[in-house]
Amino acid sequence: MKLLICLLLTSSLALSYAKLQTARATGQLVCAGVPVRFANVTIWEKDTMDPDDKFGTVKTDIRGHFDISMEESEITKIKPYLVITHKCNAKHDNCHRESTFNIPEKYVFEKAKTPHEPWNAGKIELHVDARDGDKRICDKKN
Repeated sequence: MKLLICLLLTSSLALSYAKLQTARATGQLVCAGVPVRFANVTIWEKDTMDPDDKFGTVKTDIRGHFDISMEESEITKIKPYLVITHKCNAKHDNCHRESTFNIPEKYVFEKAKTPHEPWNAGKIELHVDARDGDKRICDKKN
């Protein structure tokens, strides 16, 4: 019982020090210079002690543009990143790629500080491997 009370007090104290933080990213995806239409762009937040948190997914428009954001209450500075799921240079029909891009820390803001500028990733060329991680995933053929 004492352990439970200590855990409750510790977690409520930690929550009282947590700050609501936001991050937003914009950009355009291209494959060998051609806009990547309808690719999935997912925003995640890296956690140290537990699995990373997924905050949302958007699809690129017909010109390959995306705009995605997140907010999270944490005691420490959040570490958001994007995972882009696409078929550019995937080699086989049953394969796709997941390219990872970290959002720079200077684009993470406390919610009370507005307005804030998004991280403009610019034109992201998916034909080459992503700087923060890239993997090919292939489904088994039936």
